[in-house]
Parts: sequence; C-alpha cells; structure tokens
Amino acid sequence: MRPYDPGYRAPRSGRVLAAALAGVVCGLLPIAGSLTTAASPSPSLASTSIPSPSLASTSSPGLRVAVVGDMVCPVRCPRSADVAALVTSLHPDAFLGLGDLLNNTADWSLYDAQWGTLKGITYPLPGNHEYSADIDAYNQYWGDAAHAPLHYYSFDLGSWHVVALNGEADTSSGSPQETWFQADLAAHPAACTAVLIHGPRWSSSNDHPSDPSLQALWGVAVGGHVDLWLSGHNHLYERFDPLDADGLPYDDGTTEMVIGTGGRQLHRFDREPLQGEVIRDNETFGAGLFTLGDGRWSMEFLPIPGQTFTDSASGTCH
Repeated sequence: MRPYDPGYRAPRSGRVLAAALAGVVCGLLPIAGSLTTAASPSPSLASTSIPSPSLASTSSPGLRVAVVGDMVCPVRCPRSADVAALVTSLHPDAFLGLGDLLNNTADWSLYDAQWGTLKGITYPLPGNHEYSADIDAYNQYWGDAAHAPLHYYSFDLGSWHVVALNGEADTSSGSPQETWFQADLAAHPAACTAVLIHGPRWSSSNDHPSDPSLQALWGVAVGGHVDLWLSGHNHLYERFDPLDADGLPYDDGTTEMVIGTGGRQLHRFDREPLQGEVIRDNETFGAGLFTLGDGRWSMEFLPIPGQTFTDSASGTCH
C-alpha cells in the first residue's frame, strides 16, 4: 500500500474527499508496539486482557480472522448462540466484533454466556445499541480493549494494519477522529489495511441506507488506499467491488462488506442493488472468515448449520 497521500485524487474528478494531513492528534499513543489508540483507557475501568500482541509477528500463509456484528439481545435475536457456536468452531486467530455486540440491555452476562470464550482474541467496537443502553457497562466489560472514552484505535494483525473507527462519534470532515485516522494511516504504511466500523457507508437496505455522515472517513480510506471496510448495523450481508469516494466501481478503491448477520432479526432489501454491489443476502445468519496474508486477502461467508447461502472473495492489496 502506498503511504497516505493527502493530495491523492482518483482519475474521476472530485472522488476523494480526504483533507490535507492535519498532524498527529494529541493523545495518539503506541501500546506495546502493536496497538495505537486515541486515548488511554480510564483507570477506573475493570481490567481485562486485550488480544495477544504476539499476533503482530505472525506471517504467511496468513491469519484466520472471524468477523461479524449485531449479535446478542434479550429478545428478537433468534440465532446469536448459533453464530457464536459457528465462530468458536472455526478456531480463529482473532475475532473482529463489528458493533451492536449486545443490544437493548446493559447486562453483559448475556453476551458473555454466548461469546465469552472468544473474549481474549476479540477486538471490539461499540455500535449505536451499546451507546443507547449504557456505554459505561461496555467499557467495564471490555476494560482496556474498549479504548474508552473515544473507542477508536488501531492495531496490527500479522502484516495487516487494522483501524477500528467509531461511527457513533463525530465523523465529520475536520473532526478529531478524521484527523487521527489520517495520521494513523500515515504512521502505518502497511501493504494491507482494513477498517472496522459499525455502520456501512454504502448499503441498499432501507433499514439503514447509505450513510453520508461517514463520507469524510470513507474519503480518507479511499485516499489512503485502505483495502477493506468491514461493517455491520444492517442485519444482512452485502459485498461490493472496490469503490471510489463516490461509491462507484474503481479498481484502486476500497472493498466494502456488510456482515451484520450475528443473530439479530434480519433486515429487508427494499431497493435495487447499488452500483458495484456484487452480492447480497438477508435470509442467512453466519459470519465472515478472512485469511489475511502478506499482500493478499481471501474470505468466505459461512452460514450456521441448516442454512445454505455462502459467498467467497479474494484480492491483492494496494
């Protein structure tokens, strides 16, 4: 991947909205050489182990990384336990939780009962339901791994750099998060980069359609040659071709996937697929299993037992 270039523009004019690099944000702290965060965890939070930094030295053939969001709740989450069992059976090296891990309650014992065995390898981020229920309860459960109070941070998985963004915070152009994101990409010119965020920038679902409030971060991702943008929020599955800053197919763009199939009641598709949308499904619960290798990635969408929809894709890094 080329280092972040604040002046980069896609061949189609006006496609990349990333602003000039504004400098390193106050509070960008390296942690153990493999994690960077926008703020120190609150010392009042309960402590818990963060995923092992030994993953940063893992090399080819690649790490097996499970990815999904929108999972546990007291009601209307009919298959969360089944998805948890599926992910656990895969024995992944890491689990990336795409937000709304726990919904409509602050009782994290419900989450722990289903997904707790994966806690030590989980990189979490909050969604809108963690905020609306009780973000302090989220912080207490995840401890240092919550990266409170800002909840955006970055880390390395093998040769990959991964940036966890907070779509529930200020995501506007010139915001502290956008400036930090630019600085983080500039400081970590890895060959391969992925972004995790709860909400998709592009989606053909009417429940949570394409979100223009994420445009500034999406523009930085495209301008910074980010390879993968992984999100949930919509309770369904979508995969796109690489897209430019306007959401149109572009070979040097960023591939977005929506994997909100962690167990909550599934959403609808009430509109035609968007341009660049390769495949979509809203009848299947399951998770993405990614293999992140040196200069490349591959993935499979795996359904829970008794369901049949699958998908697979692969690519090389910018």
